[in-house]
Amino acid sequence: MVTREQILQIVDFKGDSHSVVSLYLSPSLEKLKYGDFVAEAKSLLKKIEEDPLFKGEYWKIIDFLETRFEPSARSVVIFSSPKSDFFQVYEIPIPLKGTCIAGKEPYIKPLIRLLEQYERYCLVLVDGKKARIFSIYMGKLEEHTYILDEVPGWHKQGGWSQARFQRHIEQQIYEHLKKVADITLTFFKKEQFDRLILGGPHEVIAHFKNIIHIYLVRRFVGSIAIDVNASIQEIEKRAISLIEKIEEKENEELMQRVLDNMGKMAVAGIKDITTMLNQGRIQVLLVDPDLSTEGWICPKCHFISTTSAKCNVCESDVKKSKDIIENIIEQNFELAGEIHFLNNNETLKDLGGIAAILRW
Repeated sequence: MVTREQILQIVDFKGDSHSVVSLYLSPSLEKLKYGDFVAEAKSLLKKIEEDPLFKGEYWKIIDFLETRFEPSARSVVIFSSPKSDFFQVYEIPIPLKGTCIAGKEPYIKPLIRLLEQYERYCLVLVDGKKARIFSIYMGKLEEHTYILDEVPGWHKQGGWSQARFQRHIEQQIYEHLKKVADITLTFFKKEQFDRLILGGPHEVIAHFKNIIHIYLVRRFVGSIAIDVNASIQEIEKRAISLIEKIEEKENEELMQRVLDNMGKMAVAGIKDITTMLNQGRIQVLLVDPDLSTEGWICPKCHFISTTSAKCNVCESDVKKSKDIIENIIEQNFELAGEIHFLNNNETLKDLGGIAAILRW
């Protein structure tokens, strides 16, 4: 799976006088089953097969797929260029739109969208005796840890007084929850997940939340009442449903922030967006994933414009871009700004398909 650091390395690669081929290969499950992904690749690459600028990359990619590659994911992304023998391959666990784009720079908009759209979640199911820790990424749930502590049940027999025995049980439950909290923190340090969901009996979740490290408290986004012994299918169904509600609510809140601050700390429309981006002022970018428009970009300082005049910064000649939305997304990504892709959002469409919340 591709990481933010890897995408930044791809962003830094500039084709200069060399060509670069960006291939997004996502064959159907039927084609994957019968190993027919090479035929799919040849179909997408057909437009560069006889082009002298890209013919070498065509055969490099085909040779790799035929002799050195066995896909283990639904999509494969390949970047290939003769410059410094640049050849990068990434496997993606969800289907992407198959496409091949050849040009001076890698086509990375789909990867940025993936990285910004799918955050890494940790789900901890816990009760007084057991705990299970899961990761959730791109709609896929994976179990990592199972914890079972022998905590005695309540009874009225034995040499201890009832109150003393109850305190003993409570102490063991606390130690169990503390152990789970420590393991969860270790898991966070290793996996660096973005968000935390807790599941189990409400009372136990409340106690557990008071025990976990502040790093985890800051990432807590919601909880589900579910039996720790529930099936993987039930856990995944409940968790994904909660995630969808959380993210839908967040997008609505971001859109409302734009409307409430329009003309002050928020702007919309391609012209105002490029102005604010060129000043480095965009904190959160909201984009209709289907939005595309032509524009101009400076090849030296990467100033983006909706007109064909000279660069306002270095006065160099600007070059035409088939899609400056991709350039905007890429630059905001490099500047560590947030990017949210809002599907079928009528409010955003009415604002021109693109809006932003500003840093200052």
